Amino acid sequence: MVHILLERPLRLRIKTTKLHFPECHRRILTQFSFSINTSCRKPTVTDAGASTGGVLAAALRGRLPGEEPNHATRTRPEKMAEGDNKSANMLAQETAQLEEQLQGWGEVILAGDRVLRWEKPWFPGALIGATTVLFMLIYYLDPSVLTGLSCAVMLLCLADYLVPTLAPRVFGANKWTSEQQQRFHEICGNLVKTQRRMVGWWMRLCALKQDKPKMYFASVISSLLAVAWIGQQVHNLFLTYLIVSFLLLLPGLNQHGLITKYASMAKREINKLLKQKEKKNE
Repeated sequence: MVHILLERPLRLRIKTTKLHFPECHRRILTQFSFSINTSCRKPTVTDAGASTGGVLAAALRGRLPGEEPNHATRTRPEKMAEGDNKSANMLAQETAQLEEQLQGWGEVILAGDRVLRWEKPWFPGALIGATTVLFMLIYYLDPSVLTGLSCAVMLLCLADYLVPTLAPRVFGANKWTSEQQQRFHEICGNLVKTQRRMVGWWMRLCALKQDKPKMYFASVISSLLAVAWIGQQVHNLFLTYLIVSFLLLLPGLNQHGLITKYASMAKREINKLLKQKEKKNE
């Protein structure tokens, strides 16, 4: 039960009876006990909105005047801003952790980044040549799947052990500049963003499976059938060579704007064909 008592000067007091309210309601109503002092002058509309209305509105929102709003009473823009801040903080933390993990590979990563971004004109040819030699060697040796996996893991283990040890001696431990550190930070940030995109795609695929299972199974099965047909028509090693070559050339193509250029050209040609088809139909 809620008792409202009026005293002089006008004092509005709300208190609870412990026998009729649960503990959570009793705690909430006890916090909303407040008093409003009035003067002899006639209150104006502004005073009423600023004092009584403001206090009552704060009480109805579930917090006292001057108290910080909780998550339930924050507006949508505030929640979005808070979510963006949390996401930015998490991104910065993950980037810092990745930088710490790859600190021994800094010089090698920067060298590979310069090659992948085609800082010199002969870098694309060097990439294609090295990839071609590697796949020709695999074709000549023709190792089994187990042998190939074992050799690949062995090379990775050797690189993980030797690169952090030999990189400072080859590149020089005292030649690390602020520009290199900034570029290394950008590369780690891009890697973290790429990982987040992949996780986001996987989560969307899982959500599609739960929300629209028929569409999920139809799209997955049709995609796998298309990939299986392509793999049956093209030799698997040659197909792998094409995929690896495209992935190695992709950063340079993007850096020099070639993807945007040819994509826009293809879009213009498609639009021309559609317009010509519409004119013929008219």
